[in-house]
Amino acid sequence: MDIKSFKHEIKSIIAKSQIIDNQLLCVAFSADASLYQMIPKLVVIVENSKEVQAILILANKYDIKLTFRAAGTSLSGQSVTDSVLLVLSNTSWQNYKILQQGQQICLEPGIIGGYANKLLKPYQKKIGPDPASINSCKIGGIAANNASGMCCGTVNNSYYTLADIKLILANGSILDTSDGNSKQEFHKANLHIIKSIEQIRQQIRQDKVLLDFIKRKFSIKNTSGYSLNAFIDFEEPIDILAHLLIGSEGTLGFISEITYNCIDDKKYKAVSLIFFENISQLMELVLKFHTTFNNNIAQLIDALELLDISSLLSIMNLALAKPYLPVLNSDTSAILIEISANNSFELNSKIIEIQNIINQYKIYHQILFTSEPQLYNDLWALRKGLLATIGANRLDNSTLITEDIAVAIEHLPKLIISLRELFAKYNYNNVAIFGHILAGNIHFIFTPLLTDADAVHKYDLFMHDLTNMVVHEFAGSLKAEHGCGRNIAPFVELEWGAVAYKIMWQIKELLDPKHILNPDVILTTNLKLHIQNLKKITLVDSLIDKCIECGFCESICPSKNFTLTPRQRIIVYRHLYQFNSHDKYLSDYRKFAIDSCATTGMCATKCPVAIDTGAFMLKLKAKPSNLIVKTLIQNFQWFVKLSKMAIWLAKKAQLILGRQKLYTLTASLNKTIPIVPVCLPNLPKPQQAKFVNSNFSNTAKQIMYIPSCNNRILNDTTDSKDNSNALQKLIKILGYEIVYPDCLDKLCCGQLFSSQGYNSAAHEKLEQFENELQKYNLSKVIIDNSSCFSTLQLQLANKYKIIDVVDFITEHLKQLNLSKKYHKLALHIDCSSYKLGFKHIEQINNIVTNCAKEIVIPDDIFCCGFAGNKGFTLSRLNQSALQGLKKQIKDCEIGVTMNRNCQIGLSNYGAKEYVSLAELVFNCI
Repeated sequence: MDIKSFKHEIKSIIAKSQIIDNQLLCVAFSADASLYQMIPKLVVIVENSKEVQAILILANKYDIKLTFRAAGTSLSGQSVTDSVLLVLSNTSWQNYKILQQGQQICLEPGIIGGYANKLLKPYQKKIGPDPASINSCKIGGIAANNASGMCCGTVNNSYYTLADIKLILANGSILDTSDGNSKQEFHKANLHIIKSIEQIRQQIRQDKVLLDFIKRKFSIKNTSGYSLNAFIDFEEPIDILAHLLIGSEGTLGFISEITYNCIDDKKYKAVSLIFFENISQLMELVLKFHTTFNNNIAQLIDALELLDISSLLSIMNLALAKPYLPVLNSDTSAILIEISANNSFELNSKIIEIQNIINQYKIYHQILFTSEPQLYNDLWALRKGLLATIGANRLDNSTLITEDIAVAIEHLPKLIISLRELFAKYNYNNVAIFGHILAGNIHFIFTPLLTDADAVHKYDLFMHDLTNMVVHEFAGSLKAEHGCGRNIAPFVELEWGAVAYKIMWQIKELLDPKHILNPDVILTTNLKLHIQNLKKITLVDSLIDKCIECGFCESICPSKNFTLTPRQRIIVYRHLYQFNSHDKYLSDYRKFAIDSCATTGMCATKCPVAIDTGAFMLKLKAKPSNLIVKTLIQNFQWFVKLSKMAIWLAKKAQLILGRQKLYTLTASLNKTIPIVPVCLPNLPKPQQAKFVNSNFSNTAKQIMYIPSCNNRILNDTTDSKDNSNALQKLIKILGYEIVYPDCLDKLCCGQLFSSQGYNSAAHEKLEQFENELQKYNLSKVIIDNSSCFSTLQLQLANKYKIIDVVDFITEHLKQLNLSKKYHKLALHIDCSSYKLGFKHIEQINNIVTNCAKEIVIPDDIFCCGFAGNKGFTLSRLNQSALQGLKKQIKDCEIGVTMNRNCQIGLSNYGAKEYVSLAELVFNCI
C-alpha cells in the first residue's frame, strides 16, 4: 500500500482543503456510532462523482483500501478504517429531482433522509425506509445499508422501492440504470461482469435447495451478507447488479444517486402507548394482532414498537417522558402503535377496530390513541432516542453494543426468553430489548466492560452463543436492518452456509477484485474481527460522558462544514485524554474545537440525552478575569460608548474606501491577527435611539424596557427619524410609558463575558443586573434580544416577570391589526428562540404569518454561526453555517429574526435585509 504516492497524486485531482492528514483531525473521523474505532491514515472529503471515480482508479493503482462514509451513524463499524476514509462533503451531494408528481424522487447520497421526506410532503408521499436516525443519516448510508426502520417492514426498504441507481464500481466504471446509453456502454465495457452475473443467476436458480433457502431468508428482514435475492427477483444482469449494491455497505461500489419509488404518507396519523405488567402479556396481544389480521396487518398498523423495562427505565428521568410513564414494576413493558389513514373517518374506524382487540387484554396503563401534534412527536421522540438514552445509563468505562436480529413473528416470545437467559448466563445485566416487532425484528443493547482480555474473551463466547442460537434455533437473521458491519462479518458463513457464502465471495471478487473497497466488512477471513479495534469510551467530564458518539447532533451544528462537529469534538477530547496527549495537541484542539465552536448549545436539542457540547467547550475555555475584564465590569458604559465609536469609524471608512474594499482588507488582516474584526459590508450604523424615560402620567400603563447591549450599540436595520427604535414605537402605540433603569448603560446580563470564558465576570454582571431590578416595583420587564432574554429567563424568571418581544407582541397582537405587507418573507428561528421551545416558536410563526402571505424557513439553516462576536472575529464560521441561505431566500422580500447580531450575518450571506421582529411588526401596522 503506497499511501504516500496516492496522497501526492490525488492533490492534482482535488483541492488541498479536501485532503486531511492532520493527526488530530484524522482522530475526529476515527469513530462512527458503533463499538469500533480505527484512526484513518488519510481522510478525503469528496464533492462529486468525478472525484470518486478518479480516486477509485488511483486506489487500484496503489493498492489503497477505501471506506465510504455519509453521516457516520453506522451501528456496526462499517464506516471506520485505518486506511483512507472518503467522506461525503456536507456542501455538495445535495441535488434532487421530484418525478411524476411525487411518485418518485431522485436523490444524491448527501441528502438527509428526513429532508427527502420534507421535499415529498406536499405530494403526501415519503421514501420507504424510515430508520430511527432518519433526521441525521444520509441517503447514501440508508441505501448502502438497506436500512429500514419502524414502519417500512420488509416491503418498503431501499431494495424493494429502488427505481433506478447511479453507481461507480471499483474499476471506475459508471452505470446509470435510468439511462439507456449508459447501460449499453456499461454492458460493452464490462461484459465479463454481465456474463458472470448471468452464470451466478443460473447457478442459484438450478439449485432448488439454495433457491428455497434464499427465499426463506428474505421473507423476514435481513441485511447480513449480500442481496442474493436479486438473482431470483430479477432477470436482467443490470437490475441484479443495481440491487446487489443495496445493502452492500460500500464493499461493491459507490452509490452516487438513487431514485426511489415513493410510498403514501397518509395525512391522518395517531399513536398510542400501551403498558403491560410484563413482556409475556405484551406478546400475547402482538400475536393476537398477527393472527387476526394476518397478511392485512400492514394495511391496518403502520408501526408496532416494543419497549422493555430497561428501555423504559432509560427514559423515565427525561423531562419529556415524565408526563407519560406510569409507576414501573420489575418487568413493565410497552408497545407504541402507529396507524394512519387518508381521512379522519378511516382513522377513527381503524382506532375502534384495534382498540376493541386491545380491550380484550389485561393492560397496565394506556395513553389512548392521539393525533395531537405535541404528544405524537413526544412519544416518537422517546422511541427514536432509545439508543442514546440507554447508552447514557451505561456503567463507567463500559462499551455500548447494539445488535438487531429478526425471526418469524411467531417465534418472537421464545426468542426474547432465550435472549434474556443468554444475557443472564454471561452476567450482562444492563440490557434493553426493543424494536419493530411487527416485522419480527428486535434490537438489543447491552454495555459490557471490555477493559481486559478476559472480558473480551467473554464477549467473544457470548457472540458465538448468540449467533448459534439465532441461526440454529430460530432460523433468523443475524442482522435485520443495521447493516452487517464488523460485528457480524465473522458469522455470515454460519448464517448462510458454505454454498451461499462462496457465491458472495464470487460477487466480491467480480466487482472488487483487488479488495480495495471496505475490506473485512460483510465478508472476512478474520474470525476475530468482531473483538478487534474495540472503542474505549473514556470518562473525561460529566458534561459529555453520556455521549455514545451517535452523531445525531451533527446535522444542526454550524461548524460542521468548517472545523469539527460536536461528536468529533468529544471523540478527539476523549482520545487526547485517554493517551495523555492533551498538551501535545492543545493548540490544534483549541483551533479546531474550542475557538470555532458557536457554543449556542443547539447540539443539545438534537441529542436524545441533551448533551451540550458548547457548554463543555466553554468549560475548557474558562479563565479568571484579567485587568481589562475587571475594569470593564465596573465601567461597562465605556464598552458601549467605545463600541459605538468603533462602528461610527467603520462606517466612515466604508464611505472612504468602499464597503467591499474595507471588507476585503479587514478579512485579510483578521487571518493574520484574529483580534482585528472583519468589517462586514452591511454593518449597521451606531444606535441612534435615545433611551430616556417617558413623561409619566398617573393613568398611563408603565413597562420597563431594558435594551440589550448589542441593541444599545447597533441601530435598527431601518433608520429612524425620531431617535427611537421600532420596539419603542410599538410600546408607545400600545399605550405604555417606558421606564429605563437609572444606570442602563452599565447593565449586561453577563452572556458577553460567559461566552468568552469569564464566568466569574458573567456572574458579577448578572448580580449587578438583579440588584438594579430590585430598586423598582416591576410588573413587567421587556428584553429586546433573544439570547439575553434566554439568559435572564434561566436565571431570574422565578423572581421577575421578564418577557421578550415575542411575548409582548403576542399579548397585543389583536390590538395591532397587522396587514400582510410582504408576499414572501424569510424567517430564521435563532438558537435562543429555538431552545425556548415549541410554544415560543409557534408564537413567532403566528406573528410572522400576520405580516406575509408566504413564510420561507430555509432548510439546513439552524444556528447562523454569528455566535456573539464570532461573526466579526471568525467570520468563516458564520459564512459556513449560512452557505445554502442565499439560494433559498432569493425570492423573499425581507427576512426576520429575533437576535440583532444574527440579523447582520443573515443579511450579509443571504443577500436580503433581515430585520427584527419589532421592525417587521411596526412596518406592517
